This record gives sequence, structure tokens and C-alpha cells, in this order.
Amino acid sequence: MNNTTSATQNAEPSTSASTTNTTTHVYIGIDVSKDTLHVDADKLFKGPVNNTPREIEKFLTTLLKKSKGQEKPWLCIESTGPYGRPLLDACFKRDIPISQVNPRFVKAHATSKGILYKTDRTDAHIIRSFAEQNNPPPTRPLDPARQRLRELHLVRDGYTKDITRQENLLPSITLPQMRKRLQATLRTLRRIVGELEQQIEHTALKEDAAIAGLVGALCEIKGVGVLTASKIVAHVPELGSLGRRSSAYLSGLAPMPDESGTLSGPRKIKGGRWHVRQGLYMAAHCAAIHNEDLRKVYQRLVARGKLRKVALIAVMRKLFAHMDRVARKHLNPPEAPMV
Repeated sequence: MNNTTSATQNAEPSTSASTTNTTTHVYIGIDVSKDTLHVDADKLFKGPVNNTPREIEKFLTTLLKKSKGQEKPWLCIESTGPYGRPLLDACFKRDIPISQVNPRFVKAHATSKGILYKTDRTDAHIIRSFAEQNNPPPTRPLDPARQRLRELHLVRDGYTKDITRQENLLPSITLPQMRKRLQATLRTLRRIVGELEQQIEHTALKEDAAIAGLVGALCEIKGVGVLTASKIVAHVPELGSLGRRSSAYLSGLAPMPDESGTLSGPRKIKGGRWHVRQGLYMAAHCAAIHNEDLRKVYQRLVARGKLRKVALIAVMRKLFAHMDRVARKHLNPPEAPMV
């Protein structure tokens, strides 16, 4: 799951701070929008702040001045889009802990408290309450090479969607002039995607030795190419430390049970990081044909009567778990024996 946190509980938080050793972290809920940050820091600060780098710096300075001695502010925002980037960058720069939490969990927390309405002020308060109760882990900054790789993939994904949209539209257009315009647009989009893929390969294989080594190790798996490996590396900085169960949940490929009493519904996948599943999908198609171990998994499930898509999801899940194991071995090679 995005920014894994503990499950929402029903008990009220007993205090507005969590203690780690001698430092008390005061949780601060922030509802992020394009133009405004609405802050709930309890007695330290409440109200809106303009979502600009200059105003964010002023807000953080004020917050640090108001916090007392061993009380250290810990900011919490929902992971809902790009508008939280200025705040994240400012916190990383000043070494202020900040957590991006799953908005689905925050909404469930609000429902558990009987709060069904929605305002910016209420959202900030609920985020703070959720953080106090669940102690979310801090969000870590990405290194520049990984951030560049992620952004290149995000832009490529956007153009790929545009290509699919135009290709689906083309058969329904009969006017020659409009067909020529659409075909010209498609040629331009395909050229841009090709250029982006070249930049991705250069970034993944040449700019950073650590990323290049990890991508190279993943590409040794049959079915995994440079685009898939670099996308997983960009979107999963935790790769190599997950394990089988955590990798399934993080990617949203864990089959979730739907049971009640004597009823047992079909298991479905949900949640997780969408970009990871997208990156694994075509790789799993290839692995189900050319990877001997995963081909056996796929064929065995189909022979048991499973739908082909269900079997493919199982291959995706096992492929991602295998990539995590390969990354662990690459990042933590065994020590050479003493001579």
C-alpha cells in the first residue's frame, strides 16, 4: 500500500504527542490543496497558509519558534497528488519529519468517528488525529537520480495514455482532414515517447552507478526489461527490504478475502501502488511465456480452472516478490569467506 501505516483503530488518542526516547513529536495535520495548506497544530497553529515556497518557509519558521524545547513538530499530509511537493521539499531541507498517509485510511478514520461531512478545517483535524493514533513512518526524500527516473516515467505514462486515446478515436473519424490531423498527432506522440524511453534508459543505466547496478540485476530476470526494471526502482525505493507478503500488499496484488459467516466471496486485489502494477503487467505477460518457473505457475493455475487474468495476477505477484529477492541479494551481497 501507498505509504504503509497501521490499521485504523476506534480508540481515541490519549495525547497529542508521541514520545520517542526524550524527544516528543507533536503531530500536525495539514490538508493540502493547490493554493492553500490548512493547518491543525492544536495550540501551536491553526488556520490556512498559502501553498507557496516563501509562505511555507515562514510557516515552518513560526512553527519551530512556537514548539517548546524537546517538542519537535511532525507534519502529516495525505498522499493525494503533486500539490504537497513544496511542503515536502521544505521539510526535507530543514530536517523536519513529515509523513504522507494513505487518504483511504484517513477517510476510514473519519467515518469511525462519525464524521461524514468534509471541510478543509475538518480534514486537517482528522489527519492530525489519525497520525496521533497510528504513528505513521516518516516519508524519506528520493535521491535526485531516482526522482528524475520517476518523473520521466510519469511523463511517458501520460503520453502513452494520449496515444491510446487517439488510436481509439481514429477508427470513428471519417473526415479526411481530421484523420490526417489525428495521424500527425499520433506520429508526434510516438516520437516523444521514443525520446523519453531513450532518456529513461540513459538515466537507468548510466547516470547513477547504484541505480544502474540494481536495474541491471533485475534485467537478468527473464521477462523484465529496462523500462520495467527502472519503473519499479523509481516507484519502490523499499525494493530489497519487503519480503513476500509486504511486496504483495505494497503492489496491491494481494488477494483480499471477502468472507462473512458461511459465505465466502471471490478474493479481489485492491489498493497498493498503481504504477507498480502497471509496470509489472506486460512483464508478467512475457514471463508467463519465457520464464520457465513463472510459466509453470501460470499453466498450473489455468489447468486448475482459474481465469487467465487471475493466473496472470498471480504471476505478477510472484514476479515482484522475485524482484525483491534479487534486489536484496544485490544490495546485500554475501561476505567473502575468510582465507
